Amino acid sequence: MISFMGAFQFILTGALTLGASRILHYYQASDDIAQWVYPSVAVFSLWFSSFITKRENNKELQGKIRLERDKWKGICCEIKQAKDYCIEKIIQHESSSSKRNELLIRDEINRALVELTANETKILRLVAKEEALLEKKQRAN
Repeated sequence: MISFMGAFQFILTGALTLGASRILHYYQASDDIAQWVYPSVAVFSLWFSSFITKRENNKELQGKIRLERDKWKGICCEIKQAKDYCIEKIIQHESSSSKRNELLIRDEINRALVELTANETKILRLVAKEEALLEKKQRAN
């Protein structure tokens, strides 16, 4: 399929050739001039063709570059979102884990205090019993 610019180039080349032949015929130019004009039209057509082709190739290349850049931007954004999600989950886990650890430590401290209080009461009873026995022994002597 011929692109718009290809068709335009074909029509422009034909129009320039036709125009040049009409001008040469009107002025009844010699063959020497015609040998100069027709190759000039052909060279201009080749230059115009290469210019249009280069321009279309540049547009196509820029489009591919833009698509590739957008693809990599999307990948980088997905990686950043995944990283942020992981960091958020780690922070949530650490805070809940540290709260859990704090509760366990607090419970263990309370349990130790209760046991210490119970043992302290036993120790006080034993000390009182020992003092009573010592007093009884001293009276007996």
